[in-house]
Amino acid sequence: MTSKITTQTETQSTSHLQLEQELALLYHNNSNLTPSTIMDFLENMAESQSIGHPRHYPACPAIALNPGRLWKWRKRLIQSLPVVLAQRKSSQNFLVNMPLQKLSQIILMSLQAGKMRNELLRQRPYPSAGGLYGVNVFVLATAVKELEQGIYNVNPDRQCLEQLYLFGSNLECQQWLKTSIVGEPVTKQAPVYIFFCANLNHVKQKYGERAYRFILLEAGHIAQNISLASTSLGISHLPLGGFCEKMIEEKIGDPDMIALYTMALG
Repeated sequence: MTSKITTQTETQSTSHLQLEQELALLYHNNSNLTPSTIMDFLENMAESQSIGHPRHYPACPAIALNPGRLWKWRKRLIQSLPVVLAQRKSSQNFLVNMPLQKLSQIILMSLQAGKMRNELLRQRPYPSAGGLYGVNVFVLATAVKELEQGIYNVNPDRQCLEQLYLFGSNLECQQWLKTSIVGEPVTKQAPVYIFFCANLNHVKQKYGERAYRFILLEAGHIAQNISLASTSLGISHLPLGGFCEKMIEEKIGDPDMIALYTMALG
């Protein structure tokens, strides 16, 4: 009979994994609602003055989205939804270059503001806790026709992209990608990467510690919209969980934004 010798590295790795599991469970348990806390939670919700206020960057240069005959594509998606659901799959069969019109169609089908919810806010095609819309969608364009390589905030209300950062060269963009996103999608470069980020403090004013749960759910709802819209247009997409949050947050440059999720598109 042979016995396995446990190395120090394996012990440290196991301890680290256990700590991560404990931290996740600690947050889950401490953000649970119980009979003794639910009334405080409801009272805080009622007293909160938070309203839907998606983060925009009006001082930044704006690039208009150009979806063409968007109504036609939206109608096609609605009529073929059962087929789109059946065909949806993660794929790395990316285009070399992505037309801005295709990107515009995907973005506006997934995010475009609709009728007014109140005097300040338009309804969007995905649920958001309290209608706060705390999640922003940022686009990293590496190879989009009519767009410079850089990072843009999506502004569905104005139907535009707000230019936050431009890379000085393709080499700078490639090096940043390799240190920010983990795995094969970097070597099989996509023309677009989507970053789902949130203003946690804005949502926390109303929902306390449960806010983190809600922004994760909202990011997932938006990502599913993008996934289905991409599928309906024959565009590959790949959800990504391996990324360096701080690298993305620093490039966006908004201290209130935390990175939650990413997706390669094209």
